[in-house]
Amino acid sequence: LVGNPADAAVLELTLRGPVLEFPQPTRIALCGARIDAHFEDVHARRHPVPVGRPVTLPAGVLTLGAIRNGLRAWLAVAGGIDVPCVLGSRSTDLRGGFGGIDGRALHEGDLLPIGAHPAIEAGTPLAPETTATMTRPAPAPPATKFAAARRSQWRCTQGVGP
Repeated sequence: LVGNPADAAVLELTLRGPVLEFPQPTRIALCGARIDAHFEDVHARRHPVPVGRPVTLPAGVLTLGAIRNGLRAWLAVAGGIDVPCVLGSRSTDLRGGFGGIDGRALHEGDLLPIGAHPAIEAGTPLAPETTATMTRPAPAPPATKFAAARRSQWRCTQGVGP
């Protein structure tokens, strides 16, 4: 959604998200469970952030709150989170203490390195409109049509002997 390679790292959010400051314009995408998300630009204007599509943001603060209707959400940032690949993955193993940023959970004040990406310009948050096309569902064939075939499929003649 943000133009990253398939192996680019994202930020996995569990139950609640962080507050992130972006010093320059960027492009993000939130996916997964619904999450309370809003962005405050440098003029202190607050904007809702949609889920499931790319959003171009100017410099400012992204607040990711409670996760609803699920447990996890993911935040992709243009360029990806620039952490080393360990054992073929960019994820963090907290028990093993490796991967991610020093093999630990993120803390307030951490700086997340962002990988290289094309320059992004944005004066206000911008998300493309989505359009949904409703299609008419097709009815399934009547169950009675296949009832005999189903019964014969489950019939077996096996025995258990001494």
